[in-house]
Amino acid sequence: MIASAETGAQVARALDKYNVVLLAGHGSATVSTRGPEDALQAMINLEQLCKMNWLAFSAVGSGFMRNMLLMMPRSLSTSVWPPV
Repeated sequence: MIASAETGAQVARALDKYNVVLLAGHGSATVSTRGPEDALQAMINLEQLCKMNWLAFSAVGSGFMRNMLLMMPRSLSTSVWPPV
């Protein structure tokens, strides 16, 4: 739940053109202009993607995250919220 306009603006900036955002230390949020079913499907997809990443991490080891960040498009790897 967004409790203030300031927090809502930060989440909106983090979402940009995407429908899923990971909130550091808080979980994730999904949005949709097509209805709650679409937002729920996006959350299910995110959960499955996280599970696949965890399984890959478990199989490969600690180098997985470093390699994943190197393969990620620059626009995604630099759009971290909240800013560090």
